[in-house]
Amino acid sequence: MVGPELEGMLAAAYHAAKRVRTETSIGERPVSIAAAAERLACNVHGSLDDCTALLIGAGEMGELIAEHLRRGGLGRVIVLANIMAQAEELALRLGGHFEPFEKLTQRLPEADIVVSAVASGRYVLTQAMVKDALAARRQKPVFLIDAGVPVDIEPAVNELDSAFVYDLADLENVAVEGLVGRDAETRAAAEIIEQEVERYFDVQAGRAASPLVSALRDHFEDTRRDILDTASNDTDSATRLLVNRLLHGPSEVLRHLATTRDPMLPEAERLIERLFGLKADGGENAGNDGDEESSS
Repeated sequence: MVGPELEGMLAAAYHAAKRVRTETSIGERPVSIAAAAERLACNVHGSLDDCTALLIGAGEMGELIAEHLRRGGLGRVIVLANIMAQAEELALRLGGHFEPFEKLTQRLPEADIVVSAVASGRYVLTQAMVKDALAARRQKPVFLIDAGVPVDIEPAVNELDSAFVYDLADLENVAVEGLVGRDAETRAAAEIIEQEVERYFDVQAGRAASPLVSALRDHFEDTRRDILDTASNDTDSATRLLVNRLLHGPSEVLRHLATTRDPMLPEAERLIERLFGLKADGGENAGNDGDEESSS
């Protein structure tokens, strides 16, 4: 349904995009809070495939971060909320399951990543709660994102060795750094795109010339076969006849341009020199190449 012209353009665009992604670091830095959260989670845990995330509350920012983690390969998500209908609906959107808010203490040791977005004005996670969870996890690290405004996680949690806490301001700083780094790669990306645009037009121009090239090849091949039929097994005679036959038409045209003083003659001579890599002495013998065929 796309068609050959649009298909070629899309293929060129994908090729340019791949070069930009592989030859520059423009895509290596997070430029949003959610992307920053995913990058930091990967820094703590490596692959997210085997990680479990605990989403506390149904805040919009918490959902946004959880969705980004899911797209990044997060293995499992558990949603806790005071209103069960909200928890169920959010869990359905995220492809996870929900629990009543009262099970927070029980589920906390399972969580490799915690995203809290309650903003109730009191601490949802205290140092004591996280310390007990880390003990149950045998100090396996936990990455905690405080998406609440005001904050949901007690600042003292940061003092625990295996707890890595980031609030929205921290994530925003990471995202801003990513934007600065990405801007520095923009110039290199633009150069690659310019190269690929030029390459695309070169390919299109080559394709536009293809029918003429094919016709020229067919003409030469037909002439070759005709000469072979005429000259039988006389190789020397065949090659001479072939050269004369191929040069006869162009020679006649050049002779006509010269005798009529056609202004196209200089351009025709330059084009022939360029096509065949020649340097004519003066062009006065240009029209004589085809005479041998007629005498033959």
